[in-house]
Amino acid sequence: MKKRRKATVCFNCDNPLLNSENFCSTCGQENNSKQASFRQLSKDFMGDFLSFDSRLFSSIVPLVIHPGQITMDYLDGKRQRFIPPFRVFLFLSFLYFGLSYIIDKDSGAFQFTSDGSEEAARKIFTGFVRNFNLIILLYIPAFALLVRLLFKSKQRNYFVNFFVYTLHLFSFFFILGMVQILLFYLFELTLNESMNNTASTVVQIIIFIGILVYSVISLKRVFKKRYTILRFCVVLISSLIVFSIFIFSAVLLLIAINQ
Repeated sequence: MKKRRKATVCFNCDNPLLNSENFCSTCGQENNSKQASFRQLSKDFMGDFLSFDSRLFSSIVPLVIHPGQITMDYLDGKRQRFIPPFRVFLFLSFLYFGLSYIIDKDSGAFQFTSDGSEEAARKIFTGFVRNFNLIILLYIPAFALLVRLLFKSKQRNYFVNFFVYTLHLFSFFFILGMVQILLFYLFELTLNESMNNTASTVVQIIIFIGILVYSVISLKRVFKKRYTILRFCVVLISSLIVFSIFIFSAVLLLIAINQ
């Protein structure tokens, strides 16, 4: 076994170290040579990767099959086993928008000719697609605020509780969105136009019902309020109005930029 090259002081926090100490008792950093090595770089990468991979699995599975449970656990302080809400949201949104771009590019969808008003429409549409994830990020706090207005209680009163819930909810929506994209692409490759339209409609109905059921169950589990369905209907209608305003504002801004 190769002898470990140790230091007398922690390079991370300057805590004095004994030769028998393999790790700093103050910050936990490994007692090793200051000089970085490819071995250490690989070890750090694999450690972070495997940790992320295991926590990703333990975060995604309960997120999908137990509506609201991961939010409950996180708000109750059981956080070490899960990827932080914003991190899992960004990871799934990256996968969703990346998959959307790849599928749309491969299928040749949303193609415009390059003359006159159609060229301007193409630029506006392209700008909208590229910035749609930014619109979603801006919309998240607005949706969380609407949920707070309808579901706040003595136990769940701080805005951050509703923001965490919204991040988890939209993370689930991204998962459904990826499933829908893949199914639609599969239908396009294997079915004729009539069957493709029918199958796509069925999938859209199932996903819509799934969103409603998941949202109601998760809201009921996390916030424990009466009349959950009625409250959610108000949130849904209000959020659609707010989202329409976001979309309309974004389109107007893109039109103004491209003029």
